[in-house]
Formats: sequence, C-alpha cells, structure tokens
Amino acid sequence: MKTGVDILTWASGLTTSLSPSSTAKTFNLKHLKASLIFFFVGLYSIAFSQNVKSISVDNLGGIYHITATDTLFKFSPNTPVDYNYSNKTLGAIGAINTQNPLKILVGHPGLSTIVVLDVTLRETSRIFLPDLNIFSDSTAFCLTPDNNIYLYDDFEQQVVTVTETGQEIQRSPTLLQEVGYIPQVQSMVFENNVLYLNDPRYGLLMLDQFGKYLRTLPLKGLNAFQVIGNRVYYVENGQLISYNNRYFDKQVILDLPEATQQINIADKKVYALRQGTVLEISPQKP
Repeated sequence: MKTGVDILTWASGLTTSLSPSSTAKTFNLKHLKASLIFFFVGLYSIAFSQNVKSISVDNLGGIYHITATDTLFKFSPNTPVDYNYSNKTLGAIGAINTQNPLKILVGHPGLSTIVVLDVTLRETSRIFLPDLNIFSDSTAFCLTPDNNIYLYDDFEQQVVTVTETGQEIQRSPTLLQEVGYIPQVQSMVFENNVLYLNDPRYGLLMLDQFGKYLRTLPLKGLNAFQVIGNRVYYVENGQLISYNNRYFDKQVILDLPEATQQINIADKKVYALRQGTVLEISPQKP
C-alpha cells in the first residue's frame, strides 16, 4: 500500500504529464477534468462491475465489490481466480473490513453478526454481538494491530476488543465522558497506530490502539473514507480530497467523474464507485 506522500507524488506526476507546460511543484488541477476523461476505464468488463454499492481494497492490491444483491466479490491483480461470498440467511451486507487479505470482516447488521472470511472468502468464524452483551445499532468494526477485532458498542459508547471467536479482551473508556456527547459511529478504520471512528455529525474521532480518545478531525458528513499513513482520503464536491491529520491541511488531489460516491486507493490507482459501476484512474495512458 502506498503512503500518503507516495499518492501525492503520483498525483503530482500525473498532473505534470497531463499539463507539460506547468512547472509548479504544487500541482494545478484546473484543467484536470477534461484531461482525465481519457484515463477513466471500466475496471472489469464482466457483469460483476455493475450494480455495485460499495468497494474496498486490501494491502496487496485486491479489490472488493459489494453488489446490490449483497454478494461480495474479490478480484486480485496477481491471480486469475476470483472469489465471492454471500449469506442470504444472515441478510444484507453492511460494512466490510479488508485491511488484512487473510482475515476479511463482513458485517450483517440485520442480525447483529460479523463474519470472518479467509483469503478465498470462505467463512472461518462468526460473532453474534448479543452474545457479547452488545445491543448496538452500529456494526462498526475493524481489525486491531494484532489481528483481533475492534467493535463499537453504541449503547455503552465503548470500543470493545474481541478475538475472532468472540471472546472479549478489553473495553475502552466511555466516550461520552471523553467528548461530552454520545457518538453515533458509522464506521471504523485502524491505520498507523490510530483508530478512527466516523461520526458524520461531528467528524472523525481519533483514538489510540487501546481506545483512549486523542482528538476529533472536523471532517463531517463522510459516508466513506480511507486512511493511508497520516492522510485521510474522501470525496467532497466531486473531488478526491486529502486531509493531513498532523498538520490539518486539506488538499485537492483529483477531479472525479460526476456522481462519484466512493473512492479507494491501491497500487498507484484510484478506484471510483459511480452509479453502481467501478472505474479506475491510472497514471499510465491507455
């Protein structure tokens, strides 16, 4: 996975290649929209790229689609074999966590269940949240640094660490006492020793790996985001935005196709979800 600096360097290089007359070190994106249209291609010609409702990537370049029929597909650039997962008994797929391709987490919020999958998307275990006394509207979760699982208990306002078999390890301090309100956490991401909790009303809450509150980034209204190093990437007003969580600066990286809903960055490419179809932005000309 590329670092935030790598992505910015790549984007700067891409802009330079599209606008050779520009010599500015901080790249100018005014004319990118017309130029980038030639760099957008359909990621896959097969039907799996249609009716996609969410996308994700892993740290080896694997790409994951959740379709409107609640099937999870995995496409790997280094193997011709593709994998899929669905469980109609458990119902709709909510969120997924793909940071470790050997341990994929899939949430089924309707039945308060998180399923653990292996690299081929076969189920290895599942966690039923009420068994942990978690009666939560949220199914926010992600992997810990040691491959256990963070869960969010919105009734107790705590981050709960459990094993993949559902054994509780620890709970964080109550966030209500830390921030002065009850967070409504929609999703969680762990990156670079920081746990990010997305509350669209207030922003991204940053916690350390033990669940201690650090601060809140004022990034409100996010439906999806990705963290690489110290940078948060998200879509805003039709643009790919980078926000540095150390220096609190915001940069426009790319203009995106109209109606882009979500982006993921992997292997020098930006994957954009637009109207149910996955597009790919590549620094190389076709």
